[in-house]
Amino acid sequence: LARRHDGADDQADGAADARPVVITFDDGTADFTERALPILDRYRLPVTLYAATSFIDEGRPFPGEGRPVSWQGLADACSTGLVGVGSHTHGHLLLDRLPPADVASELDRSIELIGDHLGRPPLDFAYPKAVAGSAAVDTEVRRRFRSAALAGTRPNPFGTTDPHRLARSPIQRSDGMRWF
Repeated sequence: LARRHDGADDQADGAADARPVVITFDDGTADFTERALPILDRYRLPVTLYAATSFIDEGRPFPGEGRPVSWQGLADACSTGLVGVGSHTHGHLLLDRLPPADVASELDRSIELIGDHLGRPPLDFAYPKAVAGSAAVDTEVRRRFRSAALAGTRPNPFGTTDPHRLARSPIQRSDGMRWF
């Protein structure tokens, strides 16, 4: 997979853009490759897609009838050099509700599938529903990923933000174009 440049890379490399923006998508629905990717490619915008791997691996619809992207579709998206795939857990489960013994296997299965199907394990993570877990969950996430995204519509000042507590500003379909 081609190495891409994004905000998480900046934090890892110790560099900062004057106006950094990181674009992310969650889950791994087919509309990412069908609708979003052509636009991202046209404007050469790098993104991270946080994939909930059980839906993709089993071809099972997401809640709300969202069709999952295929592994081949994700591989093709990654081949553009614009898309990096992070983990969004295996079953899109809220980690704070899992028994501590199950947290590691939920994370590891996602890492394993992404690595097997896309040729490289995920470096970044987004908590499902942007809900952080317990201190034990935080430890497991930090052991496996260079960054983790949570809820919190606020900036992430370079050099002062914990990379495992990155805030994201969600944009929903109902928001319309005013957020852009």
